[in-house]
Parts: sequence; C-alpha cells; structure tokens
Amino acid sequence: MPFVTASDPSKSFLQHKIDGDACTLKDQCSNNDCGSTMPEGAQLIDVPSRDTIRRWIAQGAVDN
Repeated sequence: MPFVTASDPSKSFLQHKIDGDACTLKDQCSNNDCGSTMPEGAQLIDVPSRDTIRRWIAQGAVDN
C-alpha cells in the first residue's frame, strides 16, 4: 500500500497509521508487520487533526 494515495485516504498507509488501524493490513505489510501507530509511543493525535490529514489526502494530497 502506498504511503499516501492521493484522493483516497482508505488506501493511504499514513492514514491507517495515524488512525491506529494499520494492524488490519498485516497481509499487505513487509514481514506481516506494519509497525506501531503514529506518533510512535504516544497516544493517537486528536480526531480533528486526523480529519485534517484525511481531507488533505481526499483533496489530492497536494505538495505545496
């Protein structure tokens, strides 16, 4: 799975990592290990911040 799939947060590894559900993708990860959530070793970032990233990806993940 690409780290970011422009216009599709559900197919973006980054979104799964920050949502804390990357473990549901183990069959797609190297050595069946998707690693820990982001940020590593801390609680998930708040929902509004995760939604901001989700919108950025949904809007095409423009690098500007």
